[in-house]
Amino acid sequence: MYKPKNKYLHFGSILTLVSLYLLVLAGSIVRSTGSGMGCPDWPKCFGCWIPPTHKNQLPTNYQHLFQQKRIKKSNKIARILNYFGLSALAQKIEKRNNNKKAKPMAFNFTKAWIEYINRILGILVGLLISIVALLSWHENRKIRYLGLGLFLLVIMQGWLGSLVVATHLLPSFVTIHMLMALLIIACIISIIHANHPEKILPLKLKSWLFLSLLLTLIQIIWGTNVRAFVDKMIFLQPNWKEHYAIVTMGKKFFLHRSFSFIILLLNSYIIYYSFQSKKKSIIWGIVLLGIILINIFIGIILTYLHLPAWAQPLHLILATLLFSVQWYGYLSSGFVKNKII
Repeated sequence: MYKPKNKYLHFGSILTLVSLYLLVLAGSIVRSTGSGMGCPDWPKCFGCWIPPTHKNQLPTNYQHLFQQKRIKKSNKIARILNYFGLSALAQKIEKRNNNKKAKPMAFNFTKAWIEYINRILGILVGLLISIVALLSWHENRKIRYLGLGLFLLVIMQGWLGSLVVATHLLPSFVTIHMLMALLIIACIISIIHANHPEKILPLKLKSWLFLSLLLTLIQIIWGTNVRAFVDKMIFLQPNWKEHYAIVTMGKKFFLHRSFSFIILLLNSYIIYYSFQSKKKSIIWGIVLLGIILINIFIGIILTYLHLPAWAQPLHLILATLLFSVQWYGYLSSGFVKNKII
C-alpha cells in the first residue's frame, strides 16, 4: 500500500486543494449573484480594508470617485496591452470605459460582502499555498519546482483578479482568471501525486486522458463565453431572464451543449477500460462518470428552468472537479500487465 513520502506536505496539499474548490465555488457565487463589482476597487473595498455597512459611511460622490479610479487603472492596462501588440483586447477595454450605459457602481451591502468574502478566501488560499511551497522546498527536485511554480501562479492569479475588477469584468480576463485557477489546481494535484505516487490506470489510456483534458478545457472556455453572454443580456435588458428562450443564446450555447455529449462519449470509453483494471481504477471511473452525468443534468436545469442562480455555481464546480479527476487519472496512468511501472 502506498503512503505519502511527507505526511505534512500531503495533508497541507489536500487542505489547500479543498480550499481551492471552495474558492472556485465562492467565485461562481459572486458571478451568479452579480457581485463581481460589489467592491469597485482592489485590494480594498470602497477604499476600506473592511467593507462599509452603509453608504452613509462613504463620500457623497463615491460612485463617480471609484469609477474614475477604475477607468484610470484600466486605461493604463490598455496602454500596456497596446505596447505588447494586443490592440484588440486594449480596444475592448477602452470601449468598455467609454460605454455610456456603464453606470457608476452603487453601494450594495450584500454584494459588497459576497465579493469581500471571496477575497478573504483568496487570501487564505494564498497563505496555504505559501505553506505548501515551503514544505515542498525540502523534497525532491520535481516537488520543489512544482511548489515554486504553485507560489508564482498564485501571485499571478491575485494580479489577474485586480485586472478583472479594473476592466469591469471583461470576459477575456474572467476566462483567463478561470483557466489560471485550473492551472493552480493541476499544480497542487501534481504535488499530491508526486508525494504519493501510484499508478492505477492502464498506460494506453494516457493519450485518451490528455485528449479528454483538452476537450474539458475547451468546454469550460465555451461555458465562460456563454456566461459572459448572459451577463451582457441582463445588463442590456434587466428582465431578459423572464423572457428567456434558448434561441436567444446563439451558436456558442449550442456548441457548449452539444460538446458535452462528445465529452461523455470519450470519457465513457476511458471509463470502460478503467473498469477492467484495479479496484481503485474502478472507483476512479465511477467518480468520473458520476460527475459528468450530474453536470449534464445541471446543464439541462440551467437551460430549461431559466438559469436558476443556485445551479450556476454547481455547474462550474462540477466542471472543475471533472478536470481535477481527469488530471489525476492522467498522472496515475502507467499500469501495465498488473504491474506498477
